[in-house]
Amino acid sequence: MRMKPLPCQELDRSHPIAQGMVGCWLFNSAGQIIRNLVGDSIIPVATPNGSPLVCAGKFGIGKSFDGSNDYYHMGVSNLGLNDGTPCAGVAWINTTATNEKSIVSNWTAVVSPGWQWTLGTQTSGKPSILFADNQGSATRHMYGTTVVNDNQWHQTGFTYSGGADANNFKIIKDGRDDAGTVASNNGLPTSVDSGFQLASRDYGPAPTRWQDRIDHILFWNRDLTLDEFAQLQVEPFCFIKPRIRYFLVAQTAPTTEQEGYRFRNDDGSETTATWFAAQDTNISTGKLTTKRLRVLTNATNDPPSQQLKLQYRKVGNADWRDLKLQE
Repeated sequence: MRMKPLPCQELDRSHPIAQGMVGCWLFNSAGQIIRNLVGDSIIPVATPNGSPLVCAGKFGIGKSFDGSNDYYHMGVSNLGLNDGTPCAGVAWINTTATNEKSIVSNWTAVVSPGWQWTLGTQTSGKPSILFADNQGSATRHMYGTTVVNDNQWHQTGFTYSGGADANNFKIIKDGRDDAGTVASNNGLPTSVDSGFQLASRDYGPAPTRWQDRIDHILFWNRDLTLDEFAQLQVEPFCFIKPRIRYFLVAQTAPTTEQEGYRFRNDDGSETTATWFAAQDTNISTGKLTTKRLRVLTNATNDPPSQQLKLQYRKVGNADWRDLKLQE
């Protein structure tokens, strides 16, 4: 499925990629509040700050952010995303921004620990993932190899297998490992679930808010394999239950037409009895004489339930009567 799902469609929890999914924000309606998918209370609701605008996305409509006031927040997320535990994220983005811009974060104060998934933290235009304590003395940080701020749509993502080593991160670009570079690797900071945000890290006097467009954002409380990222590149909504479509097919009403008739003598079997008259020829016979009538019909549009009957009309009488055995 490459077309963006409708707001009424549901997450397919039986799909392998849906396992461990705790965030699915599709930006697929004109409303400002980003609601959870129908029938899935695990996905939290995101409410807006500023006025993110509806825009053309990669797979339908998306959201455009101004880089200063627009973002979505959830407060305490309760998503179970803590330092040392695996997690992963995917976003389809389109930007030309050169300075630091956050895609997702849970770090809203300078003096508290947290993490952020950003673009351009270490090197302009390259995605990165960073976990840090309140003073930055214990951090794990990796950034990608390839810039993605080229005004084109890209799948960017990360996965983290857990533990205190920054080498357990992977940076993803367009479904492939982007061979990330470790910028820092000096400890396992303690995470605080202080304020989960989309398109922002809102801390202190210098927030790093997203600029330009996002089609959708996905999050997991487990790590993803490279095969799963590759599948999400070509089937970005494979974890959504498909729409049920109904089709009405116009069909002409069935008809049955007579092609011809012919009378046989009652002097043999169905195939050996002799003909009494030529085809389509009326006959006149004595009252006690037995004859057989063979009728050829042509049916249109396969009317298997039609019940055919034979009728007769006496000369000079306008009424047709069903022919019965005793007659």
